[in-house]
Amino acid sequence: MTNQVAERFVELPPDAPRPSFLWNIHLPLLMWRFIDLHPSHRDACIDRLSGDFVPGVRLRAGDRKVVRRRLGEVIAAAQEAGVLLGLVLPGVLESGEVSSAVVLLRWHSVA
Repeated sequence: MTNQVAERFVELPPDAPRPSFLWNIHLPLLMWRFIDLHPSHRDACIDRLSGDFVPGVRLRAGDRKVVRRRLGEVIAAAQEAGVLLGLVLPGVLESGEVSSAVVLLRWHSVA
């Protein structure tokens, strides 16, 4: 088994607090999807994520509308809170209901 590593540059939100030193982070992007929190990328991020929210599953129009609305709410709340990085793990429950888990990373200095 080989581990695939994808490196990519991420444009972070300009107003989000961040460390004043060089840092790296390794994220589980194989199944998790990156939420672009940069203000100028909001609509494109919602389009990208909602267009293929659950790979291999075609969502009903009503479900896509709900996914778009919820993604917009998550992005707006994350931007307001100064979140630096966001990930979403999309899925479908056994009942057929669309579901997801979200991880938001925020920098906070205790110095």
